[in-house]
Amino acid sequence: MKICGRPFYSIAMHPIAGGLIYVACCPSWLKYPYDKYRFRVKETNKGIDFEEVWNSNELLEFRKSILDGSYRYCDKKACPNLVSEKLMDIPEKATQNIQENNPRLNYFPIQIAANIDHACNLQCPSCRSVPDTCADPKTYQRFIDILKSGAEDIFFNASGELFFNPYLLRIMKSFSSKDYPSVKIFRIITNGTLLNKTLWYSLSDDFKSLLKEINISVDTFSEKTYSVIRPGGSFTNLQKNLKNISDLRRSGEIVNFRLLFVLQKNNFRELVDIVKGSLDLNPDGIEIRAVANWGSYSDTFFKENIRLPSDFQSICSGDILEVKKLINTSGVPLLSDIL
Repeated sequence: MKICGRPFYSIAMHPIAGGLIYVACCPSWLKYPYDKYRFRVKETNKGIDFEEVWNSNELLEFRKSILDGSYRYCDKKACPNLVSEKLMDIPEKATQNIQENNPRLNYFPIQIAANIDHACNLQCPSCRSVPDTCADPKTYQRFIDILKSGAEDIFFNASGELFFNPYLLRIMKSFSSKDYPSVKIFRIITNGTLLNKTLWYSLSDDFKSLLKEINISVDTFSEKTYSVIRPGGSFTNLQKNLKNISDLRRSGEIVNFRLLFVLQKNNFRELVDIVKGSLDLNPDGIEIRAVANWGSYSDTFFKENIRLPSDFQSICSGDILEVKKLINTSGVPLLSDIL
């Protein structure tokens, strides 16, 4: 029986009004009750209570579903790791727990997905229905708590744009490994519009040395489509920044960069161009996923105007075949829940 190491390795946090919540994995890959942002993080004047989160009843129950092999809370058609049968490795620390069928872990999370503020310079309709340009001042202390938690691997900020957030930017510019010796890896996700050369070289050397993965959410290489699905962003600046990041990767200043795409009605016919444009930038990986409704749309509007056609595989059969040939020839890994 294969065991997914994710719930034994990582925890993800997301902001809600007045606080934080935690999830076992990506909610769009899960079933009730884990398919929504329901579980609140306990915050005290001493900071985030990681023990309360990590060994909560919700996470213990979720781990049981992995240990017994049922994966009953996982959507086996939505999770790209289950679809591709490329499950996250089990951390060595969890070996004894798995042998003993024990979901309660005696170590804190190795990886924390610190998605802790919504502030963003874009207003993508698939992500938010109103602008969210004001960062929460609590973001600074929350991130400091996460740096002090003992986590080795920190991924941020999928809830918003980290380079637009003054509190996250302040930490990235001043980060010192001497202050947070447990941190070994940073991974980030960004829309790429602000990550120019000037900003890159303003980040602390210690932060950049630990930055092992840059994920850039692009969605399209068409300026016309970009203006529709990424309002507020400069397509010209994005292209310049992508070229710069690709050059930094080639020179070795960046260790690993990946390009992310969410397919919807507005861009699914650009599938081949998306892959060709990505390969021109020599990424370490490409991820292509179907759009999910994060609450920005009514169910009816989403089904009629946003989500992929139900016969997407049939409509794009030729494009999918060409994409697979391009990927096989290039050797660049492709992760997808729909291809």
